[in-house]
Amino acid sequence: MPKVNAFNNELLEGKYKGINLLSVACFDNQPSVKNYIANNNFGITTTMSDNLIQQKYKVSGYPSKILIAPNGKMIDIQFGSDWIEVIKNFNELYAAAN
Repeated sequence: MPKVNAFNNELLEGKYKGINLLSVACFDNQPSVKNYIANNNFGITTTMSDNLIQQKYKVSGYPSKILIAPNGKMIDIQFGSDWIEVIKNFNELYAAAN
């Protein structure tokens, strides 16, 4: 989460246009998640899972990163990959194509 939050801070500062992050807390409870976010001073938008989202998005492990393109297509970012670079590169390619 610290790396996710640091990247989110760059987004909030306007460093990368057209990218938004959303954290979805799965298999947890709202008070615990709120405390974790507050205690670590994280600014990323977080929501609770409806206990179906991990099924719908075929989440195989945590933390998972899923890129959702403006056209709604989902791209699963593999574990161990440099997810920030994947997102930046996709954003550049998408901007260049439009």
